[in-house]
Amino acid sequence: MLLSDRQFNRYIKLFYSGKIMKYLNLEEPDITLTAIVDEIAVNQSEVIITRNGLPVARIVPYSLPDATGKNYPLRGMPIKIAADFDEPMPEGTLWENE
Repeated sequence: MLLSDRQFNRYIKLFYSGKIMKYLNLEEPDITLTAIVDEIAVNQSEVIITRNGLPVARIVPYSLPDATGKNYPLRGMPIKIAADFDEPMPEGTLWENE
């Protein structure tokens, strides 16, 4: 069940990230969470929930996380290991805790 335009207190076309946002007043009768979720799923648009005309929440469509590597910024960078990495250190260069 999609929400009809008359169920919205205001239907405002604001372009936010290229999507249309709808403002929905909680005091409107016959508005259920199922109807709100159906509206978001079908239209892939954001819904702003208002109470007494003031915005209180924003519901956005779910999207998969970016695979751009934001969590792993060093991924894909070349690794350079010195040729003598696993050689014993010369005497006198060891650090000793005193």
